[in-house]
Amino acid sequence: MLILKNISKQYHDSKNYTLKNINLKFANKGLVSILGPSGCGKSTLLNIISSIDTPSAGKLLIDNININKLSPRTLNYYHGKFIGLVYQNYNLLNYMNVVDNIELINKSKHTKSILDYLHLSDKKFCSVKNLSGGEKQRVSIARALVNNPRILLCDEPTGALDSKTSEEIMKLLKDISKKILVIVVTHNENLAKQYSDRIITMNDGKIIADTKNRQMASSFNFNPSPVRISQNRLINIIVKNIQGKFRRNILFVLAFSIGLISLAMVLGLSVGFNKSLVLEEKNSLSKYPIYISETSENLDNSLNNIFTEEEKLQDDYIYSKESAHKNHLTEEYIEDLQNISSSTEYQIKTYFLDNKIINIANKSIDEFNIIYGKRATEENEIILVVNNHKIDANILNSIGLTEEKYQYSEILNAKFKINKNEYTIVGIAEPDSASIFNDLSGLFLNTNKKILEIPLAIMLYPKDYENKQIIINTLNKYPDITYTDYASTFKNVTKTIVDAISIILIGFSVVALLVSTIMIGIIAYISVVE
Repeated sequence: MLILKNISKQYHDSKNYTLKNINLKFANKGLVSILGPSGCGKSTLLNIISSIDTPSAGKLLIDNININKLSPRTLNYYHGKFIGLVYQNYNLLNYMNVVDNIELINKSKHTKSILDYLHLSDKKFCSVKNLSGGEKQRVSIARALVNNPRILLCDEPTGALDSKTSEEIMKLLKDISKKILVIVVTHNENLAKQYSDRIITMNDGKIIADTKNRQMASSFNFNPSPVRISQNRLINIIVKNIQGKFRRNILFVLAFSIGLISLAMVLGLSVGFNKSLVLEEKNSLSKYPIYISETSENLDNSLNNIFTEEEKLQDDYIYSKESAHKNHLTEEYIEDLQNISSSTEYQIKTYFLDNKIINIANKSIDEFNIIYGKRATEENEIILVVNNHKIDANILNSIGLTEEKYQYSEILNAKFKINKNEYTIVGIAEPDSASIFNDLSGLFLNTNKKILEIPLAIMLYPKDYENKQIIINTLNKYPDITYTDYASTFKNVTKTIVDAISIILIGFSVVALLVSTIMIGIIAYISVVE
């Protein structure tokens, strides 16, 4: 026997009770109609009986077993085999045919007899979207009956049907009620009076009338057993869902792919570019010079400051500005650089001798193209290297050339003294524009004599990437002497720019992925609701 004992229901978002102290007993057969105005608690009562919803107070008893105290596995049996549900809006899956909707969980030996009983045998392979309203309702009834339930619960089964079809459905339910308990929630009082064995009338969450036309105090023999969906059936449902909702699933995959692919592309481009920078440094940039001078400024910091916000200073204050770093070059330091000369292609040292700025290379630089005169071959010979026909005026002034411009012939064979030794300009040269010397200019002396003075600046040109690491390791032994690695500076600044752009693109990609996820959520929600 089904018993509702002192059942009350209050939803969390409501101060009022939807059901108020409901006490009902039901036999194991017969057609019971529940009548009442909208909002009086009829559907809530049906949900309590089906255990879709739980009461705030009271007990739902089957053969004196409290349904709301059952374990999840036993409750699955109650939902799957003891209760059958018929809905007003059918809740059928349109991408499946009649048989697939009826055997939604597992195949049943009762399917054929149910189809015959409900006059659906000729429709069993039809898509449910092509059926009439009455036929759809009969399919939903067939689905509810396929597991031989002991109680059939119908929520407004005739609400969406015309009067003729509604009467056919009620006749069908009346026939079914001869074997099992059928509880129908309906607004149609005439049909209820015509076909019901018992009518329960509700208002404002209470029972206000109960005809109790039929009393059958009998047991349901409630004996739960496990309910499981077969793996084959589950796979079949998934396959049919994919086939029936092909466009939706394509949209599902496409939405996720757009965000994921864009994010992968940005990360791939960033990683690939940084790897190419490292490769470029090894193959080409490693030959660019390392610059050491008495006055040093970190180019990395200077260039990185471009990408940082300007420091906010307090009004009415004067701040001391940090001067450029002063390097103290020692004879030991110069000697160590001389010891790694095998790792360098060129070493160019700049001296301030007798008020003149003179450059001395460890060997002749082939990338200097002689445009007038000849190369320096003797120790007292000097070539003048210009850059795009220009040179620093201070260099010319230091050797007595004070005019704004000179013809080549006026400079060639010009003589000047350095510490009482006379030197002659024998050639004018320009660096190859495609070489690593393209920015060099000045007076280049050809000599193998050891200069005792400490140079103003030194430029080291590594042979290759491996030799550059040897040079860097030597320079790093002197932490107080800073140097500028042009190749590394270029790589680091470029990497900073690429990383900044990557962060922006990753931001856009994350937004795209977020939008894709929302789309997936909407699509998934539609499928779950279905």
